[in-house]
Amino acid sequence: MWFMHNFFSTITFLLFTITPSLAQVEKELLFAVDKLEHPIENSKWLDTNIPTVYIDKYKPEEIRTITLANGYALYALESSASLPLSESSKVPIEVDIVYTHYPISKEDWRTNYYELMANRIKELIGLDSSLNSPQVQWRLVKQTSCTNELQAQSLFHGVVIRYKHSLPKALSIITDVSVRLPILYLPKANLLAANAVDSEDIDNEHLKSILYPSSVYNRDMKQYIPPATRRKGEPGCPTFTTRAHRPRQSLWSRLFR
Repeated sequence: MWFMHNFFSTITFLLFTITPSLAQVEKELLFAVDKLEHPIENSKWLDTNIPTVYIDKYKPEEIRTITLANGYALYALESSASLPLSESSKVPIEVDIVYTHYPISKEDWRTNYYELMANRIKELIGLDSSLNSPQVQWRLVKQTSCTNELQAQSLFHGVVIRYKHSLPKALSIITDVSVRLPILYLPKANLLAANAVDSEDIDNEHLKSILYPSSVYNRDMKQYIPPATRRKGEPGCPTFTTRAHRPRQSLWSRLFR
């Protein structure tokens, strides 16, 4: 009784100790509400925690990226049909906030630099809260190939999200440790998931037919074997004789021959 009492007491203590820490991890955000609601007071934090990259002209990639434009000196996104990413089985990796390094001095901006940047961030994470995570790498990308407002307006302003594919719903059963499927290895599942089309919903029966074709297990299936044909002028195969084809000899004849 004493052992069981101590055992259950230890388990209870561990559960109460671990549960708050797990909840804290789940609620961990990259941008706290107060940082975005009061961007001027938190300007030093924004400058320190979001890396800045300077390039001549930004060219968005086309592979595993989502590009959303918001225009010069604006923060509202023109198209957000691709968000949230979770609806299309995508996991965000990086976020680039792209704009122009014009005016060069932040004090010369029409709207306050930090307020505009905070509004752009709030607009984006309001559409997809999964982007507000320390697991997602955020960057400020400033384009420098502009010397006046007209040139700055002609460059791209917006957000570019890079993502990776998550495991398709049809493969979710594979992650269950209680299921033991033969001749199936995790790298193969990851390869199939990487090659899957974003909008394609793979049916379980279709997936099973791909992973376990009937020809592998059904040994009674008739196989087509092409008939043997002899080319013109080709000689026939020579006749080979083996020891079994020779006439049997007595032991005496084999010893004294």
